[in-house]
Amino acid sequence: MTILAAAQLKHVDTAYDFKTKKVRQEVIDDSLRHLKGRYSEGFVEALRVLLSQEEAKRPTFVELDDEIKAYRSDIRAKAVTSFVNISLIFPIEPRKDFGGPKKTW
Repeated sequence: MTILAAAQLKHVDTAYDFKTKKVRQEVIDDSLRHLKGRYSEGFVEALRVLLSQEEAKRPTFVELDDEIKAYRSDIRAKAVTSFVNISLIFPIEPRKDFGGPKKTW
């Protein structure tokens, strides 16, 4: 649910009915439909499987890791590229006051 909320950039509080103590699957499905234009089909489908109410349909952590292995190097490359792009826009400078209290005199 956290990944779904982050992908939508909004809360998913309405996906659970606290009065009846039941998951509102139609809210989750609607949220997933809204992600289709923003993210790849594979990502949206992976989220759909992870959010399945039936535990037997959800992958274990080992199965999930096996699925992600094929994309791991691409993910790392994109993360490095994003960091480089951001650091070109906002150069990272070392803190001059690092390592001790500021002197006020």
